[in-house]
Amino acid sequence: MNIPFYRPSIDENEIDEVVATLRGGWLTTGSRTKQFEQEFVAYMSQKHAVALNSYPQQLRSVLRNHA
Repeated sequence: MNIPFYRPSIDENEIDEVVATLRGGWLTTGSRTKQFEQEFVAYMSQKHAVALNSYPQQLRSVLRNHA
């Protein structure tokens, strides 16, 4: 089976956002994470959202809070 490889579509705005995050010094917490959570809440029409660093962390949080 031959599965083709496609290059991701990344524009200058996305690159600028990554660079701004790296220059800001906050990769996992801080104002940009809070902004992401707020925009995600609005997009998903929910009341709350929490950005976590990995799927295992998310799964652990769900299991701990709903067990």
